[in-house]
Amino acid sequence: MEIFMRGIELVFPQHCNVKLDQLLLNIPLLGHKFVIDDGIVYQKNSKIILQQVVDFSYIQRISKNDIFILSLVLQSYPRDAQVVNIDVYKDFKESRCDLLLLICDGSYVEIYCKDKSWLVQCIENAEMLGATEISIKTDISDQRTGMYV
Repeated sequence: MEIFMRGIELVFPQHCNVKLDQLLLNIPLLGHKFVIDDGIVYQKNSKIILQQVVDFSYIQRISKNDIFILSLVLQSYPRDAQVVNIDVYKDFKESRCDLLLLICDGSYVEIYCKDKSWLVQCIENAEMLGATEISIKTDISDQRTGMYV
């Protein structure tokens, strides 16, 4: 039986402020559209109202030093793809969504990608950003039942 890598789980030091643009560095996402399904993001002490469908430049804007991402559900699609509701891993696998990123409590990050080279790049980026724990999620080891935070 072949075991497939489906994602990674990352832990960053508390309050380190995960930089999405740096975590996704060198992954070819410039032509993609991003869907922010849910999120709590602060700039200084004010909550930011997030746009729902954005491009990579928006991801770069919410990655600035004075912005703190407490929680976020982010999906990346090719520009021409239909956005679908992703509740479980099977939904992700059957959709045209290429990348699904979940942030919880500002320091716990899970990334699911269909392209395994993207996962490897995310691992390298996470190491560079100071992740304290990195785990690979496989079809057997993944305990997540829903794709939400």
